[in-house]
Amino acid sequence: KGLWEDLAWSNLWDRNAKNFPNKEAIVDHKTRLTWRQAKLAIDRLALGFMDLGYKKDDAIVAELPGWVEMMLVRIACEKAGLLVAPVLRSFREFEMKHTMSLLEAKGVVIPYKWRDFDYFAMIQSIRPELPKLEHIFIVGDEVPKGCISLNKMMQEPLEKRYSAKEREKLFARRKMPSTEVSELSHTTGTTGVPKLAEWPAVLGITRTKDTVKKLGITSADVLGALAPGWGGMNNPVYHGGAYVGAKIVILEHWDIAEAMKLIEREKITYFAITPTMVRQMLDHPEFGKYDLSSVRAIMVSGAPCPPGWPREAEEKIGAKIINTYGSRDLGSTASPTVDDPPEVRWATAGTPNSWDVIYLLDDKGNEVPTGEVGEVCVKAVTGSAGYFKNPEAAKEAISADGLFHIGDLAKFDENGNLVIVGRAKNIIIRGGENIYPNEIENLLGTHPKVTQVAVVKMPDPLFGEKACAYVSVKPREKFTLDEMVSFLKAKGLAAFKLPERLEIVDKIPMVGDGTKVDLK
Repeated sequence: KGLWEDLAWSNLWDRNAKNFPNKEAIVDHKTRLTWRQAKLAIDRLALGFMDLGYKKDDAIVAELPGWVEMMLVRIACEKAGLLVAPVLRSFREFEMKHTMSLLEAKGVVIPYKWRDFDYFAMIQSIRPELPKLEHIFIVGDEVPKGCISLNKMMQEPLEKRYSAKEREKLFARRKMPSTEVSELSHTTGTTGVPKLAEWPAVLGITRTKDTVKKLGITSADVLGALAPGWGGMNNPVYHGGAYVGAKIVILEHWDIAEAMKLIEREKITYFAITPTMVRQMLDHPEFGKYDLSSVRAIMVSGAPCPPGWPREAEEKIGAKIINTYGSRDLGSTASPTVDDPPEVRWATAGTPNSWDVIYLLDDKGNEVPTGEVGEVCVKAVTGSAGYFKNPEAAKEAISADGLFHIGDLAKFDENGNLVIVGRAKNIIIRGGENIYPNEIENLLGTHPKVTQVAVVKMPDPLFGEKACAYVSVKPREKFTLDEMVSFLKAKGLAAFKLPERLEIVDKIPMVGDGTKVDLK
């Protein structure tokens, strides 16, 4: 259909090095690189991997905090024809052994030690079970014996061995084609080992075109990667920045005060975080101390956007709040535009992305009418290519007619905007009546004492299931079951939907990159 361009991510970084050579490209707490400097580091890493004997389709797993080196490794691997799997910095022996074994990884990129955890010791402990692992690449000044310094690789002028034309021919021969799988992203489910979703560059670049247009991202923007993780809600930053040549700024790890300092220092214009993170920012005692006036748009993702506080956030920060919807396996699926009215940006997931089609189906596979709830199924031009060495998972997720079953429930409003109501598996059926947790969470999230909410099912001998609300409240506040019920009744919630148990917790447990509630 002419939707795909024959472009890989390394093409975009090369293009920006040519068009914006002296413009800052990527920044973290310790490193600042222009597009020209970034390209040089990427080329040296790619040549270094080849020099070490890495062949086409060899795999590297990278586990790093919010550091510039992760992006450089990702692009260098593509340029050298290698598979790369960026994983969460919270992965430990179990997840790393599974991921590296599945990929038969030849190399791993890690810090030596970071935030009181010894990553090198972790890899050493599982190395006997990883016969294919040949190299441990260390980012940082201190490098254990037997490891390779990634920093020294970026300083080694390997490019001088070749003329510009020779390098161009070499990379053209080795680079991953745009339609071949070049990167793998892990799922963040609450059970089992992570699956690895396959991503040819052409899928991400096609999706990025739509994202850039909807969010109004240009080369003049300064894009902040503030949320943990190397994909998901940060994709508009990493991918959008490369696509338009905008500056990319990375926060090392999520800290509210540090995030606000970074916004002020770098004049960040756009970032994406979860609704909970925005709430934490607004409630932080140092909010107001920092100048956040550069921010024009904040994308919220990973959880429903509670009514009420987006208006407060827009008034206090001066930026537009944009709710969006997607999954680790498909990327962004639907989003409002930056120019949509507040009621669309705050309360819906907007319209489907330009090239994706969303169907809402009942339990018999029929489309439901506008305004009725159905399962979200997507025919996606920009969804992942499948799951690495896991065809069974692909068959489970993608039906014979090519529809990807996300597992969420939603309805379309009269204007064609998608409204998410919850996960199919999380529906609470009380005496035959369906209760959608998101509906209760959205209402309860507007209570002035409440900071986080998760509504879950609990067994009941008479009704089968009832609703239980887990709630965290602001410091020094008290919140009772009667107070909660009275508040929800005043909001017009039907009696059968009222939670019949309240559990007060310090915070709601999250999994993965902090975007999903841990229902266990």
